[in-house]
Amino acid sequence: MSETVNNARIVLQNVRFAYCHVFEKDELNGKYSIRIIIPKNHPQVADLKNAVKAAAVEGQSRLAGKQVRMSDILHDGDVEAKGPEFEGAYYINAKSKNKPGVVKANTTGMGGVVEITDPAEFYSGCWGHASVTFFAFNTAGKSGLGCALNNVMKTKDDDYLGSRTSAEQEFGALVGDPAPEGDDDFPL
Repeated sequence: MSETVNNARIVLQNVRFAYCHVFEKDELNGKYSIRIIIPKNHPQVADLKNAVKAAAVEGQSRLAGKQVRMSDILHDGDVEAKGPEFEGAYYINAKSKNKPGVVKANTTGMGGVVEITDPAEFYSGCWGHASVTFFAFNTAGKSGLGCALNNVMKTKDDDYLGSRTSAEQEFGALVGDPAPEGDDDFPL
């Protein structure tokens, strides 16, 4: 039987998202998941580290004597070299069996937030806020620390991460270019 304890819930503000699986479960792990990129100079880094420490201390009995390190959950992008977007940043991997809430600010003048239902609107590279909970676990003989994904809020667009580019970036310069003249037949 799985034993978990919720130790530290934190809302990380103004962070960047990668590997976004918030609308459908990731086929590799069967869970909703996201990688949260936190700049090393982010004002919440100390709070984040304290939340991870609290999860380890409060869940010590579930850890079955296993010693956990901060780097088990808070990864250093400079050391683990995941790409240029991770330089000068930490990252955490958050997962959930349940679909997280995915929202953005309501811009209709009504205030509050509205649900994002279009997967193209929440993508690897956008910025926002993330609610996560750190916990200690002991499941099927394995123990350690985990990070549960609760909810995310998109606040800002940015370049796509990875090899994907927007259609505007690829074809914007071609608008108005005449079609090449010549023979319609060409070898295949």
